[in-house]
This record gives sequence, structure tokens and C-alpha cells, in this order.
Amino acid sequence: MVQPAHTKVIVSMHSGGTEFYFPAFRNPGRALGLLVFTLIWSGVVYFLYSHAPLFFFVVFGLFDLLLVYGAFHLTLGSARIGVANGEILSRTGIFGIGSAHRIPASDVASIVPVVSMQQGGTSGNALYAIRLRTKNGRKYTLADEIDSRQEARWVVAQIETLAGLNSIRMSKWIQRLACRLRLRNRGPARYFTRPQPKKSVAASLAVFALVTMAMFGWVFWRTPRGASRGVARALQQRRARIPFHVASFPHT
Repeated sequence: MVQPAHTKVIVSMHSGGTEFYFPAFRNPGRALGLLVFTLIWSGVVYFLYSHAPLFFFVVFGLFDLLLVYGAFHLTLGSARIGVANGEILSRTGIFGIGSAHRIPASDVASIVPVVSMQQGGTSGNALYAIRLRTKNGRKYTLADEIDSRQEARWVVAQIETLAGLNSIRMSKWIQRLACRLRLRNRGPARYFTRPQPKKSVAASLAVFALVTMAMFGWVFWRTPRGASRGVARALQQRRARIPFHVASFPHT
């Protein structure tokens, strides 16, 4: 990406790597406007301290503290972004005193320029910030109060190139593409099973019906003969029980 014609960031190179320095008071108009408003608001808070209930003084005083911090941040706040030895160094604060972070390039998920504040309701007056997000979800603001979108994008492109993030993304993209090609060439999975013999439902029902009819036929065929034999046997037993003198006389 081509470097913008006018940039407020100061780029310096040394043996340890490259540093991007965003100096203090880089937006003089906005800083002075907020400073004047903060002074007026502080006067109102002082008046409330003398002539108003304590509740109003506390509420307006807390808001005044936020305005004072914002005025110091815009006027004296600076940011440094260093890229060296596969790491990204970030330091933001007031008077050069503030939080510092050291993030390995392998842990970086993305570095993007984002809109931090909208002024006047138009995109031309927007302020941008550079945000870094790690793979575990943590977010860091590397720099803010950048009034040029092109400058913010150029700084992000330079950081990604120096940290080797472009090559890491390219290698991951190539790996994903190779994996997709292997899966595509392999084709859908095929499962082979032994063909099972087809059984006709009609044939099964016919066999069952024949077996059932044969069983009932055998039962009906055996039942009359068994009954007659039983009756004959009962008559013989009955005759054997009749006394001889009764059976020898004829009936009159």
C-alpha cells in the first residue's frame, strides 16, 4: 500500500526493528475545543459546590473528571507501536507513562483500523483507531485519534508486513486449500455391504398358509378315529362290568 502524502505518524528504524510513533497533540483543534469545554464545565462544578445540594455537585463532578481525563489524553497522550523479533510492542499513555503490551506475532488474529469517533455526522470527520485482536479473543488499542483513514490503513499494512502476518495467513490459506482439494479428489465416502437375498413376502405368506392348513388337516384327520376308538373302549369296559347272571337271561 502506498504511503499517504501527509502523515502524522513518525516512523523510525533501528537495529531492533521498526517503530511507529503517534505524538501528543496530533489533533490540535479537537484538543483545544475539549480543553475549553472542560474549563467551562469545571467552573459550573465549582459554582454547584458553593450554591447547590451535594448530589448535583457529585454527579457533575464525576462527569468533570471524565472531561479532564479526555482533555489530557487528547493533549498529552501518545502511542508507540514497535515491531521486532516476531513481536508487536505497544505502549500508550500520558507523558509517556502508561500501559505496555508485548504480543507475539503468532498469537495475533487480526489488526484492523476501526472508527473510534464520528464528528459532525459525516464520514470525512471520523477518527480512527488501530485495534489488535489475539487468537484468545483479547483486544488491544494500539493507537487512536487518527484523523485519516488512509494513514490508519497504511500503518496496519506496514505492521502486518513487518510482523510476517501476511505470510502466516498465506500459509494457512494454502493449507486449507490443499485440504479441500484432497477431500474433493477423494470423493464421497463409499460403504460396501453384502447383498442380502431378496425374500418375497407373497412366498412367505403362502408357505405359512400351507403349513397352517396341513397342521389343522392332520388334527381333524386324527380326531374322529381317536374318538371312535375311545367310544368302543368305553363300551367294552361297561360290558365287562355287567354280572354274568344278568347278561345270560334274555329280555322279556
